[in-house]
Amino acid sequence: RGKFSQQYGYFAASMRMNASDGHTGVFRVASDDEKTTPSISVSFHSTGKERVNPWARATVESGTQDFRPDKALPPMKSGDASKKFHTYGILWTDKAFSWFVNGKQIHKADRTVIDAPMSLNLSHRIGEWERPKLNLKSLPDDMEVDWVKAWK
Repeated sequence: RGKFSQQYGYFAASMRMNASDGHTGVFRVASDDEKTTPSISVSFHSTGKERVNPWARATVESGTQDFRPDKALPPMKSGDASKKFHTYGILWTDKAFSWFVNGKQIHKADRTVIDAPMSLNLSHRIGEWERPKLNLKSLPDDMEVDWVKAWK
């Protein structure tokens, strides 16, 4: 944030996600100013056990709206998300947001009225709601990033 942002494009990263519950690996494209409406956060969340899910939350004058698949995506093959690097991508056009894993589209949501530039954020965090699930014996359980690219 503050170093690079753009309006529309394809954001991608080669990542190896965390394997265990209790913390989250995040690949996120978000409005530069999330406190001003309208704003949006479009992301992949890895919550352990090979679950890597697309998710977005928009905040507009009338409130917030989540954009998730109608049903949960199946977990990746055992050990696949946490032992191998995969390419995660988010395509933002004037019509939609689309989520990709290894070049295959896994989810799409019609675009909300967000036209301001957005920044890319890669993070590994523990939220208060996750902390009870964290098994200290499973650490270290890092998220790793091989490369990041953004196309206009």
